[in-house]
Amino acid sequence: MPRTGPPQVSKKPRRRIRKLRLFGLLLILFILGSLSFTFGLVTSIASEVPSLDPARLQQREVDGYVYDSKGERILAVLRGSQSRILVPSDHIAPLMKQAIVAIEDKRFYEHRGVDVHGIMRAVWQDVRNKRVVEGGSTITQQFVKNTYVKSQRSISRKLKEAALAWQLEQRWSKDRILTAYLNTIYFGNGAYGVQQAALTYFHHPADPEHLGLAEAALLAGIPSDPARYDPVTNPKAWHARMTSASRTREARRPTSPTT
Repeated sequence: MPRTGPPQVSKKPRRRIRKLRLFGLLLILFILGSLSFTFGLVTSIASEVPSLDPARLQQREVDGYVYDSKGERILAVLRGSQSRILVPSDHIAPLMKQAIVAIEDKRFYEHRGVDVHGIMRAVWQDVRNKRVVEGGSTITQQFVKNTYVKSQRSISRKLKEAALAWQLEQRWSKDRILTAYLNTIYFGNGAYGVQQAALTYFHHPADPEHLGLAEAALLAGIPSDPARYDPVTNPKAWHARMTSASRTREARRPTSPTT
């Protein structure tokens, strides 16, 4: 009988094992790199949250930009110290807070800085109307955009804006964010912030003792487009806007926290 040698061991399983080990090593390195990048990005963004405080912004007296609610047009350039009076939360009428939330971001108390539902709704409305008719930015994103993010429009800016809005929601209460927003947005006629707006239009402060329902509805309807809804220069458009805003507020009352 012919003699047979020892059985040949196939090299294919060994090559396959080596490839799997190499793939596993690369996967681990990729995961570690991604985690490191994410941690660095979050840390960097988190360090910028204190700079969003309106009081600090006023002290720095630097140029800023006020955008419309869709983030498409610059409504005003804040040059140094503007005609603005910062007030604490309890000096702003609850009616004013309810009105601005109902019009600008009715899911304000539900999302965490970025409202995916609102973005999808805005995209659907834009597609239906074949033009941009609704913005998907939350109040938190608008505040970040107006007070911090630079004017260049880019994907990286939008991502940073969303990331900073999310970080802000982790550190600030909803009431603090809303108060800061109302202290910084543009209400037309040179009025920046709700206190200056109330003094400009009604000659009294925006506190609960003075600001009424109709006045809150008027002010809440202005920031999305101050030039178009200016009650002084365009009273017809303003009246139509105020009527629409009142209906929206009644039909879509925001659910605020009980505590």
